[in-house]
Amino acid sequence: MQITKIEGCTRTIGEAQGYYGLPLRDIIINDTVTGPETPAMESAWLPVPVELAAILSGAPITLRVVGRAHPPVMIYVDLDKSAPDGAALIAAERRRQIDTEGWTPEHDDRHSDGEMAVAAACYALEAGAHEDERDPSIPPENWPWAAGWWKAGDRIRELSKAGALIAAEIDRLKRMEDRHG
Repeated sequence: MQITKIEGCTRTIGEAQGYYGLPLRDIIINDTVTGPETPAMESAWLPVPVELAAILSGAPITLRVVGRAHPPVMIYVDLDKSAPDGAALIAAERRRQIDTEGWTPEHDDRHSDGEMAVAAACYALEAGAHEDERDPSIPPENWPWAAGWWKAGDRIRELSKAGALIAAEIDRLKRMEDRHG
C-alpha cells in the first residue's frame, strides 16, 4: 500500500521516528463506544496494482499495529470518493460467479469446448449492439447454454459478465496447461 495525501490534511506523523511521514486529518466523530464528539484521525492509502488484484481475488487487508497495545481502529473504503473501474467490475462479477453461482474452477473445468468464451462473446456483442437491435430478453443463436441462463441487462453489466467469463476461460486454459505441460 502506498501512503497518499489525505484531503484536509491537518498534520503529518512518524517522520521523527524514522518512518515515512503519514499525513493525517483530525476529525470529530460520533462513536457508538466512546460517544459523541470523539476525536479521531484518518489517513489514506492506495493499493498498488498487484495488491488491488489480490484484494479483488479475495485476499484480506491486514492491519498491523506496532507494539502490544491495540488502539481502536477501523478500516473502510470511502465509496463516495471513487466508482469502480472496468477491471474492478469484472473482478467483482467473477467473484460473484464463484461465491453466489458456485462456478468454481472445478465447475469451469467441465466447460472444455469453449463455451465460456462463446458466452462472453455473446454478452459483449449484445452490449455493442445498436439500441434498436437490442433485445436482452432473447439469447443469441450461438448462446452455449439453456436460455434460462441468458441474463442480459444494461451494457455495463453485460460487459462485466463478458470480462468475467473471459477471465474464467483464461484461468481454465492455464490450469489445463499446468496439468498437461
